[in-house]
Amino acid sequence: MLLMGYFSYQISKSVIESKVSESSQATLKQLSDKLDLVFDKFNDFSLQFVADVTLQNMIGSTMYASDDSARTNAERELNNKLQSMVLGTSGVENLNLIPVSSKLSERVLGTGKLELEKVQQAAWYQEALKDLNQGVWIPTQPTGFQNGGNPTLGLARALREPGGTDPIYVVLIEIQDRAIQDQLQGAQLGEGGTVSILDSQDGILLDASGRDMIGGKSAVAFSTQAKDGDSGMFVTDESGTKSLAIYNRFKSNPWMAAGTIPVGELVKDARKIYNLTV
Repeated sequence: MLLMGYFSYQISKSVIESKVSESSQATLKQLSDKLDLVFDKFNDFSLQFVADVTLQNMIGSTMYASDDSARTNAERELNNKLQSMVLGTSGVENLNLIPVSSKLSERVLGTGKLELEKVQQAAWYQEALKDLNQGVWIPTQPTGFQNGGNPTLGLARALREPGGTDPIYVVLIEIQDRAIQDQLQGAQLGEGGTVSILDSQDGILLDASGRDMIGGKSAVAFSTQAKDGDSGMFVTDESGTKSLAIYNRFKSNPWMAAGTIPVGELVKDARKIYNLTV
């Protein structure tokens, strides 16, 4: 009877662990798909500057103005357009056009108060200029990009000269962190589990538990374990506690949704068989 009880416990433990693991992985996948839709929304927003003829003409007017007065008027009209785009798009905190071409004035257009010299030294600005065909996703800034604002994420994209190949502006879309945080709110894989959005270096960009974790480091080295594949899971032992770690990479940016759940919580129902056997 003792042996039967023990084997029943082991079999039940294995089955429950497998089923709960599959369920947790499916839950994280659903969350990732929802977040991808949100990220895609802002990516599409940035592409307006490439595809919208009206915006392209307004941008061109600031570059090909006949004199300083005409340029000032063109910048004012473009500035008003940027402000209306922010008001008409939920989740956007600020929208700025950062001048690159020497043919432009050194005025940063849009909302907020970005310092040009400081922005030009930022890694994301340099990265956007290197690859003119891709948007650059910027990790959560705890105080925003505007020196003391709300927590925001960013998406930067270099804009080419109309009909040309050289960059003239870098557009920076400042995204309210709550636009993403609302999707994470209450997300849980199980009792004692965690769900976070991580960058490629295991930095915590957002966390289901709130803003306190932003800027910290994940206790689990997902970047080391999850080198291959878009999704997966593995067992990790951090601080003497075995946990199931699950990850799912986003299609829209280089980040991932990652979650952990203590293995003990996975098999707690099977423990009843063990106790009965004892």
